[in-house]
Amino acid sequence: MVKYISIFILFLVLLSCNSTDKVNILRVNKSIYTGSQADPLAKSCLDWKLTVNQVKTIFKLSKKIKQGQLYQHFYQLPCEIEGEALLNGKPINFVVNAASYISIDTGDSYFYKGCDKDRCKHLFLMVPET
Repeated sequence: MVKYISIFILFLVLLSCNSTDKVNILRVNKSIYTGSQADPLAKSCLDWKLTVNQVKTIFKLSKKIKQGQLYQHFYQLPCEIEGEALLNGKPINFVVNAASYISIDTGDSYFYKGCDKDRCKHLFLMVPET
């Protein structure tokens, strides 16, 4: 019975990844805050850090969203972490916004992925309201 439950949980985890993209994170910069220095968010932003593995997790758990969905469902914060990666072997630039989404620039196209899952909460400063 335990074996079947373990297989079922593994199956659910694989389904939730919703991406077959292979991501190799090359660089993750320090956070950048572009808002007012008097804003209490400034310190939280500058203290916010992501590791290579955390960025990989964001890529895996996030789902592709349209720009309209981005502005309707996700907050936008003046706090971001930039980086570089290989996506399916091709170089990309990415920007993780502290409000639970990532912008991806492939050079040929630009798209967004958002993470509104509970498993993402610890990776960001703010998550969408459900």
